[in-house]
Amino acid sequence: MKKIFRSKKRFAALGVAAALLGGAGAAYATTGGPHVIGVSASYDLFPTAAPVQTFCVADNGDAFATISDSWRGTQTDHSTPARPSLNGTLIVHATTNADLTTGRGVTHGTSKLINGSGAIVYVGPFTQNLQVIDQHLDSVARGAVNYPLYSNGSPTGGSLVGNEEVSINGQTFEITGSFGGPSGGTPDLSAFYNNMHC
Repeated sequence: MKKIFRSKKRFAALGVAAALLGGAGAAYATTGGPHVIGVSASYDLFPTAAPVQTFCVADNGDAFATISDSWRGTQTDHSTPARPSLNGTLIVHATTNADLTTGRGVTHGTSKLINGSGAIVYVGPFTQNLQVIDQHLDSVARGAVNYPLYSNGSPTGGSLVGNEEVSINGQTFEITGSFGGPSGGTPDLSAFYNNMHC
């Protein structure tokens, strides 16, 4: 087993990555014909408690870990114009299942964005692929999302659709993520779409 994956305690940082698989696009209002509007946002999240960790060995001999936790932080909208606004408090609950021998993992979770008035902007599930990138257990993750949008507590019929890129600090478990912006040579095309068609 590779040295960088021997520290089970520090591997809890991988759980952070899972939490961020949340958003990459959004759906717009369902009136006035089809709309696909480019959006972008970034966020910074911190764990709200110590992660819950379980370790085991797979039938191929690889060591595995299952890590669950919750994160909370601020999301900032960089869209012009921002409609609906993606500013607010982002809350993520996620579980990561990761191969400690290879560093590869998969995260499943839910993301919920709440605006300054306490109303839900979007909420929904996500799935991400995760990879440990160094001996500090820093990790990166990426996944596609399709979150229903809300207004005044009710679904608008639109969605946030796109892909999300996440970086996880292996020491502090802090998560930084974004969608709708530049992404290492791979286009990140995020948009509001109101789920209407011609």
